[in-house]
Amino acid sequence: MSFRRMAARRRLALAAGAAVAASALLAGCTGTSSSSSGSSDSINYALPANFTPNWLLPIGTAAHLNTNNGSIAAAMWEPLVAYDGSTGKVGWNKKGSIASAADFAADGKSVKITLGDRHWSDGKAITSRDVEFWYNLITVNKKQYASYSPGKAPDNWTTLKATDDRHFTITFDKAYNSQWMLANELSLIKPLPQHAWDKTSASAKVSDADRTAAGAKQVWTYLNEAGKDISKYASSPLWKTVSGPYTVKSFSTAGKVVLTANKKYDGGEKAGISTVNLLPFTTTTAETNALRAGSVDYGYIDPGDLDQKDAFASRGYTVEPWTGWAITYMPYNFNNPTMGPVFKQLYARQAIQRSIDQAGLVKAIFNGTATPGTARCRRGRTRTSCPTRRRTTPTRSTPRRRPSCSPTTAGPSRTA
Repeated sequence: MSFRRMAARRRLALAAGAAVAASALLAGCTGTSSSSSGSSDSINYALPANFTPNWLLPIGTAAHLNTNNGSIAAAMWEPLVAYDGSTGKVGWNKKGSIASAADFAADGKSVKITLGDRHWSDGKAITSRDVEFWYNLITVNKKQYASYSPGKAPDNWTTLKATDDRHFTITFDKAYNSQWMLANELSLIKPLPQHAWDKTSASAKVSDADRTAAGAKQVWTYLNEAGKDISKYASSPLWKTVSGPYTVKSFSTAGKVVLTANKKYDGGEKAGISTVNLLPFTTTTAETNALRAGSVDYGYIDPGDLDQKDAFASRGYTVEPWTGWAITYMPYNFNNPTMGPVFKQLYARQAIQRSIDQAGLVKAIFNGTATPGTARCRRGRTRTSCPTRRRTTPTRSTPRRRPSCSPTTAGPSRTA
């Protein structure tokens, strides 16, 4: 969900697709009657069907790991390194990053990070201390951190030492490829406002509590408990200190979220739309009806509805592909007492794979919006991202202990 990139067009409206398949993005023309948002400074954005936003804290936990939650938070708190495909090419998107440089040592065992001259929405500078704050919370509470994998960050980071407010060095436990480290681990770092959040309770004063294990656990608990109180997202001062192009204006427990431009934002991806209304829908049918009524600017349709493209176009919408990382697959149960021994045979898996009529599925099920998949990246891929929807990294379709693959579909991306 990349609200900051909406400046170019007033109404980029329908993205066709469900959670596993994307087909097309429908964009409406400026000035038509297809929208009820009423102003070029406001848009109505359809959230995925049957999804209710319920987490704002920019730290994922197992109970709150929906990509769409992370996308909303990402519009408010930018990462140290925005490594994604949102610009059309997978790589370091420095415009959306807090860091301005990452200089790896010649031996590959450390990296020196330079922060940009950036500020929080309350005017305080974003410093190395804000990175250390994140690091301390994650290190002590790593088992509750959704992105934690034993042996990976922060386990393989031996030290984080600040040189000054805008420079710090992370030392690794061994040599690593710089691109791998940048994309897989440094991109996880989310500078947090230590001067506002380093508290053990709502009534406690801000301190350096995170610098002890006991204190870091208390701060973690406090922030996570605050994160569960959706009713206070719009009113609590805790959520007002942001680094991204948006801040929350209202957050309904029923699912509607209103984001407004952060007027103090000094990064490279300023909000192009002042107000973004995120609208919840219980079903894709309800969302499609809203599109027909013209009450949604950005939306989506199922691949099976693409034969109605002209009808949507007559309402001012334009249909465009909504491409992302996704794949449809069928996993084998290698432990099944009857078929498990069969699936473990290479020739059996090859036969099953070759029996799948991918071209037929693309035509009959996905209405021409999918691409037959035979490897990690699908053929014909031209884009790597799309706002608001879930990203599923493609699973390699090889005969050795892998799922049998159906057509790769254009699913939306961007992670938390």
